[in-house]
Amino acid sequence: MYKKGDVVLVRSIAGPAIPHVHVRLHKKIVQKPKTYGEFNDKGYVAWDATLIYKSEINKLNKEWSISWKYPDNVEIFVFEEDIIKEKKI
Repeated sequence: MYKKGDVVLVRSIAGPAIPHVHVRLHKKIVQKPKTYGEFNDKGYVAWDATLIYKSEINKLNKEWSISWKYPDNVEIFVFEEDIIKEKKI
């Protein structure tokens, strides 16, 4: 559904209080389901991505003490289920 280079709006896995942010997708990661004895791992689809807007990074840093710094420390891991929608820029 999504592809490398897409810009998407994502919600935080930490909960609904954290503001949504825009990221650029870089590398898709697919973890297939596995079974370990009685434990079943359902697998996941996720992306290595980067935050793209300095204003969003600064807001997260200032209001939520989330330690991203533009432009050097902006890498993020995003589960595909947390992607809200693709954005056209």
